[in-house]
Amino acid sequence: MNQALPGEHDWFVHERVSYVRSKGFWVPYPYQNNISMLPKEEQVIALDGMIDAAVNFHAAPKPKTFDEWIIKHMGIDTGTERC
Repeated sequence: MNQALPGEHDWFVHERVSYVRSKGFWVPYPYQNNISMLPKEEQVIALDGMIDAAVNFHAAPKPKTFDEWIIKHMGIDTGTERC
């Protein structure tokens, strides 16, 4: 690619900005790294979900959907709004 487009202005560069809507707040992605944006009580709930997911990771069945994959890897946060 660099040979085909060698000039500095041949590339369009942008910074990825993504958010997760949770508990009425927009939390920057990745969610796990930014739960500090939530109220303290919700931070505790999110951490509990992540800990449960880590402890039960190998016991949980293989996910069949993206939603199941999220729950298996990151835990359940019942307040997260899904689009």
